[in-house]
Amino acid sequence: MLGVKTLYRQYIQDLQDNKLNVNQYSGSTDWTVTVKTWWAQQGIKYPQLLVCANKVALQAENFCNTEYMCDVVWLESKPRTNLIELALECEWHKDQEYDFRKLVYVKANRKVFIFQLNKSDNVDQRVRKFQMCINSCRIAQDPQEQYLLIGHVDKVNLKGESRRDRLHAYVSDEDNTLKPIHPYPDEVTIR
Repeated sequence: MLGVKTLYRQYIQDLQDNKLNVNQYSGSTDWTVTVKTWWAQQGIKYPQLLVCANKVALQAENFCNTEYMCDVVWLESKPRTNLIELALECEWHKDQEYDFRKLVYVKANRKVFIFQLNKSDNVDQRVRKFQMCINSCRIAQDPQEQYLLIGHVDKVNLKGESRRDRLHAYVSDEDNTLKPIHPYPDEVTIR
């Protein structure tokens, strides 16, 4: 099973290669469906997983078009186990802290939160709020769980058909402390 840093690198690569088809979408609902679809597609590659995601048009034996606690969930499909390999929440507007708290309370090996940042947002301050959510919950102090946060800064339109997104990505260490994957945000040009 892939780690969250590897999944993040693949997410960036597929954004750049326009495999998420983001140019055809404009609203937050469309973005959410696009993101959920990409993460569900990654999960169905593993036949031992049952992947649950609502409003996603996929056809696979191990896919269930329903929401199970979070926007996307990868469940281990062995009998009598309900181990969650990955739980994802995606929020583009308000109530980001509310959606992030869902991840904090879910017991999952990998927890992914994808959210929108405005150009004027203080990224460090926003991440500190998410860190406080983790720190305030005793059950979230599990070193087996790993968080990946990906903040998309508002689109920057370029000349022609491409645009650039700035991604701020954070991953948790063994103490569940969120740390940037890179010291500077990743610049992703989307064609």
